[in-house]
Amino acid sequence: MIDNLLNILKKGNNNLFYKIDEEMITYKECYERVLKLSNNLKKQGSSPIIIYGDKSVDTVISILSCIVAHRCYIPLYTCTPLYRIEDIINETGVTLILSDNEIIINNTECLSIEELNTRYDNINKYYENNNKYAYTIFTSGSTGKSKGVPISYKNLNNFINWITNLEEFKDCSNINVLSQASFSFDLSVMDLYFSIYKNNSIIGISSDDKSNLSKVYSAIKDNEINFLIMTPTFIKMLLIDNDFNEENYSSIKYMFFCGELLEVSTVKKIKERFKNIKIINAYGPTEATCCVSLLQIEDSMLSKEYLPVGKINTSAVDILIKDNEIVLKGDSVFDGYLDINSDNCYIENNKNTYKTGDIGIIEDNYLYCKGRLDNQIKYMGYRIELGDIENNLLKIDGIKEAVVICKYKDNNIVKLIKGYVTINKNIDTNYIKKELSKLIPSYMVPKTIEIIDSIPINNNGKYDRKSLSDL
Repeated sequence: MIDNLLNILKKGNNNLFYKIDEEMITYKECYERVLKLSNNLKKQGSSPIIIYGDKSVDTVISILSCIVAHRCYIPLYTCTPLYRIEDIINETGVTLILSDNEIIINNTECLSIEELNTRYDNINKYYENNNKYAYTIFTSGSTGKSKGVPISYKNLNNFINWITNLEEFKDCSNINVLSQASFSFDLSVMDLYFSIYKNNSIIGISSDDKSNLSKVYSAIKDNEINFLIMTPTFIKMLLIDNDFNEENYSSIKYMFFCGELLEVSTVKKIKERFKNIKIINAYGPTEATCCVSLLQIEDSMLSKEYLPVGKINTSAVDILIKDNEIVLKGDSVFDGYLDINSDNCYIENNKNTYKTGDIGIIEDNYLYCKGRLDNQIKYMGYRIELGDIENNLLKIDGIKEAVVICKYKDNNIVKLIKGYVTINKNIDTNYIKKELSKLIPSYMVPKTIEIIDSIPINNNGKYDRKSLSDL
């Protein structure tokens, strides 16, 4: 299905394809630009390509051109520290960074689309690109290094075929879709490919503008957005303004949620404001190509403590519960991390199988997700390993010990991340945060870091995280 991407773009003709701020492009213009760039990418090489930057028309063109050229793309947001980008280049063998931002790392070639086209237009040498993987997203890893999740063309095909043929979305063609997730966050896979194969128009929100609610409200109203794709954290921000309601935003027909737990209280608030809205709650880890299950939330579901995240009989893969853990098996599931041996991913009955680490139950054909079995958390939609933050704190000169904990709201919703450290030289928390921001993305840096004399130990001789959480 993904192999006909160029034809799908071509059929869109002069319909609006992508718009962000004052930048916009039609399906036809996108087709022409992707055709040209993908052809030149086949001349540049066969390695994976880092696409570095924020949401823009050029970023979208770069992503789709990599798909057509069979060059695995690695989307990285500009908050990614250079330290992590160096590791990614060393791990993947990247030979090209596509970006409008000048970035010099390991002598890796960094070019804008225009520069690359100029350099390779008149070259006739082509590389054999039989790349198995469509894209790789790097997520937080417990060892202090990010880990690569490679998603194959087979995985992506299965996702597109499933998501575009669901009954819930039968009336979702030729509509306007709000896209606010960074391309380094796999929720953007829903934004992009769902919209392309439904001939929708995508209205992008830049990372800077997401925190400027007046710009977000204007984008929704001015572009008559019909379909919002977002995390529960994002809708909570929008609901701050009481004027965000059906009367003032009558074009909104669908809200799609994924990436973290959607609370019953949040849905009730939405339904008070938007009487006729269709709320879709979805579930799926990065390792299973964006999402694998979803359903429309009905009023009858609001009496329970947790909302269901999908129906088993309409899921993209087989969903099982083993020892209270959600296990996924099927064509959307990846085949293993880059250079990491993991017992979480294995082959069972000739199908890729992934132990998610999510606590789950199945009742009356509905899937419920009720938290984690480990120290991985979801914060503002991002997946974070607390061990990743701890290990990077320990790299900072002057820090002797480090423990990172979470403060939770009801229903296992993360309220904030807090760090505790002991030191062996005179440093303060401002210095620690500054140094830590060089090692991990900004959204992972704890809101509060406290320097203490010693970290408490429990009866098992381990750090007493519970006592720290109770402080």
